[in-house]
Amino acid sequence: MTKLAVQDLKVQIDNTPLLNDISLSIGTGELSILLGPNGSGKTTLLRAALGLIKKQSGTSKLNDEDVAALPPSIRAKSIAYLPQMQQLAWPLLVKDIVALGRFAYGSNINKLTSKDRDIVYEAISSCDIEHLSNRRMNTLSGGEKARVHCARTFASRAPLIIADEPVAALDPRHQYKVLDLFKSYVAQGNGALIVLHDLSLAAKYADRLIWLKDGQIVADGSPTETLTPQRLADVYQIDAEVVGSGITIKGAV
Repeated sequence: MTKLAVQDLKVQIDNTPLLNDISLSIGTGELSILLGPNGSGKTTLLRAALGLIKKQSGTSKLNDEDVAALPPSIRAKSIAYLPQMQQLAWPLLVKDIVALGRFAYGSNINKLTSKDRDIVYEAISSCDIEHLSNRRMNTLSGGEKARVHCARTFASRAPLIIADEPVAALDPRHQYKVLDLFKSYVAQGNGALIVLHDLSLAAKYADRLIWLKDGQIVADGSPTETLTPQRLADVYQIDAEVVGSGITIKGAV
């Protein structure tokens, strides 16, 4: 089992605390969704857990090894990170972007092994971008680019995926399709931690909800356990009704 664990994590910038004593572990077999309002520290938590930004104190370990000390290829084979979408410096072909998911395995985008080629095209197909394979990234819409980056992430075949708002730019149909892929990926014995803002999608897909407010985890458990009108009022300052996995927002508190 692959496990990423942070303990007593603190991050601050210019003496402003961003994360306060965060302890959390993410493993295989579970789709965890990280919730919280803008500025609550979600992206900071992901980046700190992966050793991508400096922390003031605490630890972040992958299978009991310091994440930041691991060779990049080992880390990339264990955890695939999908950050919030950014512009690419070069107008590469879509199929070559997806093939970058195999880079940690020594593959060259211009010379893929038959196994790598099969994995890349399976990812392309699953993310519904076959018709875009020979297009250049700079010609795509925001939603199309988001699906390409999702395909690249799935092509890595890493046992853990950490994704920051992977469906933010997608239309409703593709939001469901991509989250179905995450759910299927987890069902195959992998694990995922993703950031979402859509509470209804979170309630539908999550095995586990992690609630972040002001740089602290205020709840961690199943949707049934943690998704309540009181918590929505506390974390998001909204008046909402919860019935099963359905959420009706009445307004701001």
